Amino acid sequence: MGLEYGTFAVGGVIYPLTESTAKSLLEDADPALYHLSAYLAAVLDRYMGGRLRTESAKEGLKLAATRRVLAYEPAPELTTDEREFPLLAVYRKSSVFQMQSLALQRVLSEFEFAYLLPELSQRQHEVLSPILRSVGAIFHRSLHRGQDPAYREGASVFTLAHLQAMRMLRCDYAGFNRKDEFTAHYRAVVGRIEVIERDIPVAQAFETFDGGNLTIDAVDATGTVDAAVVAHTHPPPTITSVSPATGTKAGGTTITITGTGFRPGTPVVVQLDNSVCVDATVIDETHVQAVTTAHAASPTFIADVFVTNVDGQSARLPAAFAFITP
Repeated sequence: MGLEYGTFAVGGVIYPLTESTAKSLLEDADPALYHLSAYLAAVLDRYMGGRLRTESAKEGLKLAATRRVLAYEPAPELTTDEREFPLLAVYRKSSVFQMQSLALQRVLSEFEFAYLLPELSQRQHEVLSPILRSVGAIFHRSLHRGQDPAYREGASVFTLAHLQAMRMLRCDYAGFNRKDEFTAHYRAVVGRIEVIERDIPVAQAFETFDGGNLTIDAVDATGTVDAAVVAHTHPPPTITSVSPATGTKAGGTTITITGTGFRPGTPVVVQLDNSVCVDATVIDETHVQAVTTAHAASPTFIADVFVTNVDGQSARLPAAFAFITP
């Protein structure tokens, strides 16, 4: 069976879109934007919501970390009579499509965000505006991790939205002006986020192939045969868990990584962020063991876990191992 022309996937979305309305159109048509905006709102509430509530109460205001989350530019919202602040807007700005193979392509997208405080008096500006610095810091760290207990009990945004990576490109501290019959100024932080979205294979669109090693030979004019190309067509590995999930920063902890797609009898590389483990061994197709090396954790460091197969394909499990100080 060849490609079914009516079925394909782009950026984690399978087309044709389902006719079911059990989920919002935003979640079905743009899962990256749906999860990214909700995730950022959740981490803001966890890491600065309490302080913003107490500081604003001292100034006679009742502010939460966010009162409204938008998936589009905030300017139209400023002219309505139902404005709610603080306001978080996250929206797409651009996408670049990069072909990885006949079946998969990578979508490199930029999102813009804007976090706006309400119209404030001069005194309230002095007291509350410093919170905008925290927005940039929280977003920077949370995008790198891709998961937090504040959002869906710590589920990975990379998995939920079919993302490969997220990072903050920049943020600026500025403001928005509202000009109609009244003039108002809203202090804000705005910035750009880079997101790499990877297509997902559609199982029913292609024949199943479990993978194998291919060698393409070349014959020169004298009849000599050389192995010109060696290709590996196995599927990439995945990681589901790491045990134990903690170890001393001095190293020497033997960890077992559980997942799929590991290659028994072949070399494997295990990394905890930038720290390369030693004695990495593929036990079977679902387990890899390795020994941690020393790490300059002070006092702790939470690392992403990477496994790279012999063919260069790798898997990542965010925030899966913690170096601790005894």
